Amino acid sequence: MMRGRPRAHAGTVNIPAGTGKIADVAFKGCYAVTGFAVAEGNTAFSARDGMLLNARGDLLVLCPHAPLCAAWSEKAD
Repeated sequence: MMRGRPRAHAGTVNIPAGTGKIADVAFKGCYAVTGFAVAEGNTAFSARDGMLLNARGDLLVLCPHAPLCAAWSEKAD
C-alpha cells in the first residue's frame, strides 16, 4: 500500500506493479501531479489519459485535473 504523500512531486506519478492499494489521502494537496502511469503487471490499477482507474478501467480512482475528471465521469454515465 502506498502511504503518506509524495513530497513536492511534480509530473506523472508511476504506480509500481506490486501496488494493490493507495490510501485515500495519498495525493491530497499534490497539485503539481499531472497524471498517473501504472506499471505493466499491476493487477489493481490501470491508467488512461493520466487518470488512475481500477484494473478494468471502469472506475475512476484518482484524477489530477478536476475538469478532466468531470468530463470523464459524464462520458461514463
